Amino acid sequence: MITPRRTTPRIPVNPVQSSNDQSLTDAKDSAAAVPSSAYATATLRNLDASGGLSGRWAYVRSDTGASAKIAEAGTYDRHDGQFEQVMAYFWVNESQEYLQGLGFGSELPGANDRAQPVRINQWGSDNSFFTDKKAEILPQALSFI
Repeated sequence: MITPRRTTPRIPVNPVQSSNDQSLTDAKDSAAAVPSSAYATATLRNLDASGGLSGRWAYVRSDTGASAKIAEAGTYDRHDGQFEQVMAYFWVNESQEYLQGLGFGSELPGANDRAQPVRINQWGSDNSFFTDKKAEILPQALSFI
């Protein structure tokens, strides 16, 4: 069962690029590091009824802090650990929608036609990768600036 779409703030592109402000830095995930004008509203699509970041194409499998709650997704900013969970769900789902939109799973055989398990901040370093050993995406310490 798919629940209604939820809306959450996100950064649609690299804020350095969109604002043309080369002085922006990560500042250790500071909310003030990115101006509010760089945020846009987006929809979290394909969510299931669990209340967490779980859906047709992606689910946050584990995290090191408190799990993001869909009802609170619009309140998170860069300072909150849950912000990275929401961003990871959004972009993995977005990527899967694009891939499936090319015809995989309908006109063509399915390509990775399943929910992608995503782990957040597992090792405390920015070293994101996909591993075929466990078939999951490991976007540790994602930086969205």
